[in-house]
Amino acid sequence: MAQEVEHVLGKDEVTSSNLVISSRKNVPYNEGRFFWSWGASPSKTSLTTRDVFLEPGGISVKFHIMYREEYRFLLQIQPDYIDCQDDSILQPIIDSIPKDLSKTKRIAMGKEKVKALFKYDKTYPRWVQEAEWPIVNGKPLVFSHQKKAKGGDIRTYYYFYDPDTKEQTVVEQFD
Repeated sequence: MAQEVEHVLGKDEVTSSNLVISSRKNVPYNEGRFFWSWGASPSKTSLTTRDVFLEPGGISVKFHIMYREEYRFLLQIQPDYIDCQDDSILQPIIDSIPKDLSKTKRIAMGKEKVKALFKYDKTYPRWVQEAEWPIVNGKPLVFSHQKKAKGGDIRTYYYFYDPDTKEQTVVEQFD
């Protein structure tokens, strides 16, 4: 990609300020792994954070395929209503899945384990914004129900509880 940009702009003209960023691909940001992907005009070839910000500034970065594959696997095994970013919860799941299984079987097993960990009483939460599943003492709480505020209020409340202590936690989101 850098070569294409150099070809279009000239080697000395390639900077993050003159690259036109048209859209962010649908790849969520993960704080520990940094896998942002960007679309660039006019070629619509994918640019990474490294291409846009780091390398033009003289910072050399090498990505490890292992982490990229692990991150993609995490995205595949989590339903949208969970979106857990806690490695202390997800890493044991990854480590427990045999590496010699096919990719399809590994994903299916991972989905089962994640769903077994993130429990709900009747149905999973329908988040108004991003998923905010509470984790207390290293364990996800159990989802009980959600309730939209009455009147002109734009809040939605999500009720969770700790199955051991029965302590309730409420997550509030705004429409």
